Amino acid sequence: MSSLQELSSKSAKITFDKKVLSAVSYLHPYVKHRIYIAETSGILPKNMYSSNGIIDECIIHLYAML
Repeated sequence: MSSLQELSSKSAKITFDKKVLSAVSYLHPYVKHRIYIAETSGILPKNMYSSNGIIDECIIHLYAML
C-alpha cells in the first residue's frame, strides 16, 4: 500500500512540476511589464530588479513550502 501511495505522490509531484513550468512562460512578460511600470512611475529604482530573478525567487519559496 505504501508503494502505491508513493507512486501516486510521485505522479502528483511530476504533474505539479509541469504545471509550474508551463505557468512560468506566461509569468515572465507580466512581471517584466509590472517592473517597467514601477520603474517609470518612480516606485522602484531603475535596473534594481529583473523579472527572471523575481520569478526564480518565487519558485524557490513555492518549493520550500512543500
